[in-house]
Amino acid sequence: MEIWAISSYDEIHCDAPLPDRKILAESCFQTKSLPWPGTFSRYRITITTLGVDLESLLRNALRKRNWLVHDYFRERAEEFVSNAGRQEMLKEIDECRELFQTADASLDSIVRPLRTSQGITDERIEREMKRRAQV
Repeated sequence: MEIWAISSYDEIHCDAPLPDRKILAESCFQTKSLPWPGTFSRYRITITTLGVDLESLLRNALRKRNWLVHDYFRERAEEFVSNAGRQEMLKEIDECRELFQTADASLDSIVRPLRTSQGITDERIEREMKRRAQV
């Protein structure tokens, strides 16, 4: 569990499921605020899960990325010396690229609404990428 101070409110992040599943996400409740006893603060319950499919997809993409970076060329050294072997390697890399693009698009569908609500638009990201490329 993490507790973050954000202005005059605290956020409590807990990865454990809520014990009472009858509480709806985005419900609000009041409780005594610490360290100022006697004052009340509003807390919002937010339940965010990636879902089993997306979590599995991201884990698979990470595993595949790590394999490509750390083991792929060592494991494919013999295939690399022949044209047929290189063609097979290109197929494997294309499959990895498709997996990464699928994972990226799936994650983007969750992240995009969050970032745009904070003013981080595609145009702003593009400008920042261009600025960093010039440095």
